[in-house]
Parts: sequence; C-alpha cells; structure tokens
Amino acid sequence: MANQAPFDVVTSADGRHVAYDTRIECEKKSMCVYVDGKRVAVTEDTVGMSVALSPDGAHIAYVAARKGRPG
Repeated sequence: MANQAPFDVVTSADGRHVAYDTRIECEKKSMCVYVDGKRVAVTEDTVGMSVALSPDGAHIAYVAARKGRPG
C-alpha cells in the first residue's frame, strides 16, 4: 500500500495539541500515530477508529488491530 497523507486529524479541546495517524514515514504494513508532529506509537495494523486526545492533550487514545485481530 502506498503512503497516505495524515488522516483522522484531531485537536485537543484547548486547541494547543494536534494528533493524527498515517503511513507516512512509518514501517511497511504499519500505521503511526503522531501528537504535535512527534511519532508516539506504531501499530502492527491499521488504526481502527479516530485518534482521540484528552481535553488538555496530555493523553491519547486509539483502537488498532494486532496481526489482523482487534487488540
């Protein structure tokens, strides 16, 4: 699969932080999750739902599949 532009872009409620997932600059067959432009997670498969940030941007949540199974 070709690299994809960032998607599932979200901002924290205070507007100070942004998070998204993408395949850009990520390992083959993996998705990377970024917060404020820094990679914070690499999943083994696609991110299943939108990335979410806590209101102050201190915490991130996302759902991903592990080796083809929900994780």
